Amino acid sequence: MHALLATGRTDLQVLSRDRPVLAVGILVPLALVAIMTLFFGAAGQPDAAPLALVRSDGHPLAVDLEETFANVRSQLSPWWKLLPDPPDAAWRAWEDGRIPAVVEIPADFSHRLQTTGSASIIAWLNNYNSDLDQNYRYRLGHTLLVYEAAFPDNRGVRVDNLDALPRDVPWTTYMAGGILAYAAMAAGLVYGGIASVRDIERGTLRVIALSPASRAMVGLGRALGATAATMGPVTVAGLAAWAVWGVRPDRMAVGLALTGILALLALAFASLGVALGAAVRRQRLLMLPVGLVALPLWFLSGGIGPVGLLPAWMQAVATWLPTTYAFRATLRLLLAARTDGLAGDLLVLSVTALLGLVAAALATARTRA
Repeated sequence: MHALLATGRTDLQVLSRDRPVLAVGILVPLALVAIMTLFFGAAGQPDAAPLALVRSDGHPLAVDLEETFANVRSQLSPWWKLLPDPPDAAWRAWEDGRIPAVVEIPADFSHRLQTTGSASIIAWLNNYNSDLDQNYRYRLGHTLLVYEAAFPDNRGVRVDNLDALPRDVPWTTYMAGGILAYAAMAAGLVYGGIASVRDIERGTLRVIALSPASRAMVGLGRALGATAATMGPVTVAGLAAWAVWGVRPDRMAVGLALTGILALLALAFASLGVALGAAVRRQRLLMLPVGLVALPLWFLSGGIGPVGLLPAWMQAVATWLPTTYAFRATLRLLLAARTDGLAGDLLVLSVTALLGLVAAALATARTRA
């Protein structure tokens, strides 16, 4: 018992003096809390659901319905955050999965309501997340109740749902694509960083410095080796998603495209890990940048929900993140089996991986032995 207490006390004293370790333990949870607060709001849920409203009817009846969407509120906040995008941009954002829903007031809405007493609005839902879908359907129904209460003569309005997928996808299944991408990011950073730091701590870099081998080529080799190692955890995550949630590519072309996306993402982050390892030079210092890079990128890129749910400034940041395109591609491949539009995503990830390789080569070449 004395040995147990003495060991615990000694380790606690050592850890309390290790500032990098303390920083990892404090800053990473704080970053998680900050991101979750920004994403969900102080009340624990989005204040207003983002929605693109496309009105093709200029009649006052349609205008009144649009104003109802703009003004309907809960006790705490507006129910909808109507996006200012023009119709073409709204449809592209919906097709890319960046916004959860588009509601269309068709051109014949007022005519049908006046002549037949009933008319439909069309709700296009990206039903990749059943919890979010149910929330949107509830809000749409409540909005129509408010409209009918304000305009009692217009009680024949209903919602026709046109979903992206034949059936709603559970939230856990939606997370599968994000988990695969996060595995490539986090494992790539860790494996690349450890590969770089290990040579510095063991003195192997001194031997390399005396050899005719190019340090830049050594850095590239580390990045490629770390990428190959990273695909192991990614494969395990994919098998787990298949076994637990039944998520898997439905045909060979989709599987190959998914593998290519994840391999490019792993290469980019393994290269970044090599550069980080060369910069920090110590394994215990490596965990802080790893924790503060992978986790925020996961949230900002749509790891737990569509990017359209983020605050406007975070959406602007996400547009410039290559991980956003990787998450979008994995989601479309796994859940919708769609390979259209992948060329742009592959181009972004290829450029990112190339820049990562350059960073790994330069950082290794400039590292002191």
